[in-house]
Amino acid sequence: MLDITTTLEQNNGADRLSIPFIAHVECNQLVNRGPHFQIPVRASYTGMKKTYSVEVSGFRLTTEHVNNVPTLIERLMEGVTRLGRIPHYVFIARDAGVVYPVYTIDDEVLAPTPYGPLFQHIELAVVRKRLGDYLHDIKVLGAKGRTDKFHVRGVDRHTLQLVRPIFYLKKRDVTKEDDFWAPVFRSKEGGHIYAYAASDRREAVIDSGKEVLVLHNLVANVLKDDGRLTNKFDLRPDRLFAEMWEQLKATLIDNGDELTVSGVSIPIYTAADGVTIGLEARLDEERYSLFLGGDIDGVREQAAADFARRGIGV
Repeated sequence: MLDITTTLEQNNGADRLSIPFIAHVECNQLVNRGPHFQIPVRASYTGMKKTYSVEVSGFRLTTEHVNNVPTLIERLMEGVTRLGRIPHYVFIARDAGVVYPVYTIDDEVLAPTPYGPLFQHIELAVVRKRLGDYLHDIKVLGAKGRTDKFHVRGVDRHTLQLVRPIFYLKKRDVTKEDDFWAPVFRSKEGGHIYAYAASDRREAVIDSGKEVLVLHNLVANVLKDDGRLTNKFDLRPDRLFAEMWEQLKATLIDNGDELTVSGVSIPIYTAADGVTIGLEARLDEERYSLFLGGDIDGVREQAAADFARRGIGV
C-alpha cells in the first residue's frame, strides 16, 4: 500500500468553475515521480446534480461528494503504480475505450496487461506493436469492425494528467523489428522540447521552430552511438502540428522544387546546415511529416521507402 497524504485546496483561478479544487498529494514511495503532486479536481453537472472527478495517468473516478476525492486518488495511484513507478506513457485506443500504462525501467519499456502477458523491449515502438497485435488477437481491438490504433500520451510528472505529443521522431524498418518511435513533448516550463532516447531525456531549446531539427540531430547521433541507427536520415520528424511546421518553415529556404513520389507531391526546402527537407502534408490529420536527406535524391529515397512500407501508390 502506498502511503499517501492528500489535502484539498480551493481553486481561485480563472478555471475555478470547471476545476473547483486542487488536490495536493504527497507520496514518498515512488522512485520515478513525486513526492509532490497537484491533481485537478474537475466538476461536471447533469441537471442540478454535481459530480467531481479526478484522473491519474488516464484513469478516472467520479464521486458526488468532494470529501471522497482523497480516497479516489489513493485508489487510482495504487492501481497505476508498478514497482514503485508511475507510468511514463499510456497507450489509448479511443474506440475500444482502453488505456494501458507504459513504464520505463532502466533501458526497457514495459506494458503489462491485466491477467495477461507483460510486453517489454528497449524500443517503445516494438512494445506498442506487440501489445496492439495481442489485443487484436484477443478481440479487445478490432472487434465489431473497429480499426483502433494506439495513441500515445505522456504523463505530466506534477499533475499526473495526460500530455499530447507535439510531434514524433520515427524510424521504421520493414526488414527487422528494431523500429524507433519517440513522442516529443514541450517542457512544463515551456523553454524546451524533449524526447527520451538511449536511456535519457534529450532536450532542445525552443528557437523559432529550429528546435525540431536540433532535437532530431541530437537523438539521431545518440542512436548512432548506441548502434541503433546507421543513417541519421532514417530517423524522421513525424506529425508536426501546423503551427510548429509554420515556425520551422520560416527558417528554411524554399527551393521551389517539388518531388512526386508514388503520386504524392513533396515540396523541397533546405535548412541552414544544408540538410534537404521534403514535406509530406497529412491534411486529413492537420499534421506535417518530414523526409530528410543530404540532397534531393536522398529525400526521394527516404520517401519512396516509407511510402512502400505504408502501401502508398501500390
